[in-house]
Amino acid sequence: MFKTPETEALEGVINQIWEIYDTDKSGSLGREETKEFIKDTLGQHGLEDFSEDAFDEVFDEFDDDGSGTVEMEEMVTFLKALLGEPKFLNPEAGTPQPDS
Repeated sequence: MFKTPETEALEGVINQIWEIYDTDKSGSLGREETKEFIKDTLGQHGLEDFSEDAFDEVFDEFDDDGSGTVEMEEMVTFLKALLGEPKFLNPEAGTPQPDS
């Protein structure tokens, strides 16, 4: 399968997300790991509060197969649908850093 440079850049960013948020190194993000990613990402945009209901809705969008975890491919699919083909994406820009 041919990958566009944009898709490769998106996958590079997702690999960085996994390095930070897949704390148990299971290869997927569980609910709490996904919640940390979303919380940190929203926090970088000044949107620090979100309800459990809002999180559940977003998690269900990520977790396409209903497994209770988010696989890398599910993240790719979700972000592509959300962003379209991300021509602006720059893997050098990094990913959200968790709050310490």
